[in-house]
Amino acid sequence: MHDRWVQTSYDQFMDTKYVSGRNPTAEEAAEFLKFTADDLNVTKETDIYAPLCKVMQSALPEGTLVCKDTGDWADESAPASTSAHWTGDRPSGKKIDICFYEDNQAVLDAVAVNPTTTTVTDTDRLANMGRVAWTEVVAFLEAKVTVDIFGMKPSRPFLPSSVDATSMRGQIAEYAAEILLQQHRTHVFMIFVYQDTARLVRFDRAGAIVSDFFNLVTEPMKLLNFVFRLGRMSPSERGFDDNVVLASGAEVELMKNHLPPQTDQTRLATHIRNALSSESRIHKITVPGKNGGNAQRFLVGKLRAGSRYPTGRGTKGYIAFDLQKPRFVFVKEGWRIDSDDVTSEMDIYAQLEKNHVEHVPTVVCGGDVGTPVQRTVSQSLLTASSEVTFAARIHYRIVLEEIGLPLEEHVRGEELSLAVYYCILAHKQAYEKAGTLHRDISPGNILINPNDEDPQKSKGILIDWDLAKTVEQLKMMPTQHERSGTWYYLSGLLLNYPKKPYELSDDLESFVHVINMQNLRFRHHDKSPCKEDKSDLSDHLFHVYQKTKVVQGFHMGSKDKLTQMKSGVPPYTITVHSNMSILVEGLMKMCQEHYAALDWDGLAKYAVKEDVPEPVELSDPRPRVPKSRTAFPVPKRIALVPTIPEEDEAQPQQALEPQPQPPTEPPKKLLDTHEHIESVFAIALNMNNWPPNDKMPDQFIGLPYGGPAPETGKGACTPSREVSHSKRKSVHSTGDASGEGKKRKSSTLRNSHTGR
Repeated sequence: MHDRWVQTSYDQFMDTKYVSGRNPTAEEAAEFLKFTADDLNVTKETDIYAPLCKVMQSALPEGTLVCKDTGDWADESAPASTSAHWTGDRPSGKKIDICFYEDNQAVLDAVAVNPTTTTVTDTDRLANMGRVAWTEVVAFLEAKVTVDIFGMKPSRPFLPSSVDATSMRGQIAEYAAEILLQQHRTHVFMIFVYQDTARLVRFDRAGAIVSDFFNLVTEPMKLLNFVFRLGRMSPSERGFDDNVVLASGAEVELMKNHLPPQTDQTRLATHIRNALSSESRIHKITVPGKNGGNAQRFLVGKLRAGSRYPTGRGTKGYIAFDLQKPRFVFVKEGWRIDSDDVTSEMDIYAQLEKNHVEHVPTVVCGGDVGTPVQRTVSQSLLTASSEVTFAARIHYRIVLEEIGLPLEEHVRGEELSLAVYYCILAHKQAYEKAGTLHRDISPGNILINPNDEDPQKSKGILIDWDLAKTVEQLKMMPTQHERSGTWYYLSGLLLNYPKKPYELSDDLESFVHVINMQNLRFRHHDKSPCKEDKSDLSDHLFHVYQKTKVVQGFHMGSKDKLTQMKSGVPPYTITVHSNMSILVEGLMKMCQEHYAALDWDGLAKYAVKEDVPEPVELSDPRPRVPKSRTAFPVPKRIALVPTIPEEDEAQPQQALEPQPQPPTEPPKKLLDTHEHIESVFAIALNMNNWPPNDKMPDQFIGLPYGGPAPETGKGACTPSREVSHSKRKSVHSTGDASGEGKKRKSSTLRNSHTGR
């Protein structure tokens, strides 16, 4: 989010539009403690925590909030941040320096630290110690004594460009993103302290507003006025969604009575129980009714999927219990661009329903959240300080009938291929019946509609249509400096010809990358990690899928992906040649022919000239269909590989007469229609003997670059530069650039590092 920080004056930051409430009276302020120079002029970062907690606590009205020194105590229950998207599979090691929590016993118990288990001996720190609890943090403070990340001296730029400063800004952004992910929030406040100076920060899904710096010794009331207001704010003013409340005991009991019994061990039943178990804090959310109908209410528990980016769409998903009609459904929420040029996801689903598109979700209800509608505010200051216009984002929720399983939970390669095949059919119908392109084909947007008794009968559901555009809209779109979609799955052409319009072929190629990435992750192949050596797989992921550079303001990807698509050679070799191998070979040959048919001279106008060397950044048998298997239709115009008759050894060999060779047909743009990719999948799926147990444990875990995130990450996909180098070295896709970042003079889109 390097272009999403905006500096403003302290007085403007404290405007009630951004920070609600009043300042303390003179009598109230007289009771506050103050800092001394010795409190803040320290060489060890942890030495500043105790005086900060002590002074700020004095400005908090009693019974409102408490300051806790959390610098040494991570949230042991939180999911890890080794990728851009939430997976919920490992404890997190993130430790915020100081957290503000509600002053109630339940929260204090949740963040308490057993003093016998810590190595900290400083009695002042022990008096305020607490654990990071991402689900409870109200606001937070980060302190530095050696690295200035926000230009805390008059002679320094607002955003210093050193590696350490950039990395630590990324770390702060990660903390804000984690809070926005784990809680039902609209915005988050934080304080940054550098030695004896401080800045105030407010994050929302459009960006981060940062106040001018001030001196804590000579101007302590600038900090204490803010802390005083923070303590007196209502939950919604602090950034909590007031359309979400804790469920009542009766509501929770009703839900429990409808949970699948433990005897039901199907994968979907297990997911529902896990999402709404007694260990989860159950909230009740209000969602607008369909077509202006009455609002409906649903119970949600654990987060199912979500984005770790602080800005952008902020997509999150929950398995939910419908209180109107006892059943389990899926709730998706996000922050859409506030623009008449951008079609809402609800409207897109309405068009798909009207045109009877299959294998897509069924909408229960949904719409924009809140009265008035919850809208970001930082875009106004971002626009005022920039040459481009930054659009507001509006919070919305959609409830869907289908739940489905994440694509990475396929039990074997056949089920993976089936799910993708059915989503190709959905994509085809949307394109041909509704004239709509999805524009974000990725594993997170392909769900499995499972059949646990016979995975060969599983299907797929193509979800998350919020970036979709009609063909007519795409024709009118201006050139974008960023691409919509998920970075890892973009076509080689889009990544290397950044001015090229988005086309059907780009979406279809993304399906190929989905298969390749899932195989790299879950199939045994020639790049599979060997013992502790993960370098082959890690290098391949980085150089083909993660690599990024900026040329003339355009974000570009790897040339290796373009070369791979041109070659027609599978980028890996599955150890045991199988039906999946045949599928991959067919897909790569298809891409090779398509690329060979392209007018490369004509594409040159979509390229950007590089003035400096590229920087380093961050054969198919004829299918035989037994009666017990589903026969997948192969489009009639696609010729199957002919059967080769067995040689009759009894016949004498005869001299072969030279035969005239048929003229070589020119290559065809096979990705300009769905016909060929549908056929390649159908041929493979019609074959016998798919391996029943070809799935490996996740081979992306522990990779140096974090590996691509399999969840619901999507958006305008500029890989984030500001990631914490101390935590991981990975590049990620970011949010939707559609409708924002437009230059006020030229309508050209500027980079918008926004999250999904």
